[in-house]
Amino acid sequence: MENDRLTDLAYRRTEEPTNVYYTRPLADGIVRVFASSRIVTPNSVTVVGMLVGIGSAVFLSIGEQPWLRIGALVLQLSSILDMADGQLARKTGTGSEFGRQLDGASDYIVGISLFLGVLVGLYPDAGGRTPMPVVFILVAAAFAGISLHSLSYDYMKTKFSSIAKTGIDSLEQERRDRSKDSESERRPKRRLKRAAIALYSRYSEIQHALLRLPQYEKVEYGPEERFAVLENERVLLRLFSWIGPTTHLLILSIGALFGDLLAAVVVLALPMNVYYVVVMMHTRRRARSQ
Repeated sequence: MENDRLTDLAYRRTEEPTNVYYTRPLADGIVRVFASSRIVTPNSVTVVGMLVGIGSAVFLSIGEQPWLRIGALVLQLSSILDMADGQLARKTGTGSEFGRQLDGASDYIVGISLFLGVLVGLYPDAGGRTPMPVVFILVAAAFAGISLHSLSYDYMKTKFSSIAKTGIDSLEQERRDRSKDSESERRPKRRLKRAAIALYSRYSEIQHALLRLPQYEKVEYGPEERFAVLENERVLLRLFSWIGPTTHLLILSIGALFGDLLAAVVVLALPMNVYYVVVMMHTRRRARSQ
């Protein structure tokens, strides 16, 4: 019962509001349909979601209605599938390290595709409302922001969810395990797997360096500590919950639905990045105050 309370509290504290009220309920429907299937696996859902995301970028690149509306709807389908693969893995007990890496790689492939698609879709604006160099800077700032915000949100969500649900900080445990592996010089024999692990390790180290919280650098937490952590950091976690990837993609989709990609890009490039700076300043103050 206590673990159920902690799991529910962690979900409400760390999850993106857009996921709680929109994406996850729709993804639940997909999971219910495919949970008993032996053909549909979490990895196959990840691949399909990636292809759908690339397809949305193609539609957005056309830059005109009704393709922008179609691109917006297809992009939201990609977000729902991206949510469904993890839920399906947990429900069927078929999660794996490879699946996690595949999911991360697919997110970046979709992100790059969207960057190119939006840039091409806005090309007619050259000489119009906004000079093309300015459009390029705004698009680059928007998608650099999405990547940085998602990296930060993923770290905070994973760290505090794992502490609350299991009493183990999975990210700190992974970091210490990597350190031990490095000291013992154990390396996977397969070059591709070694490269994937090295890339993931570097990604994790960047997360830790950027969002290091000295007060939370132990592995195990007792039951009372788990509740206290969620309560003490409720403001911090709520601030981070608004910079997850689903929120950004929803903003982009809304702009496309109304036929104004540029307006969505401006929101992502300016207010969202300013908000991120404010959140990081609060995070640094929080770290120094402990």
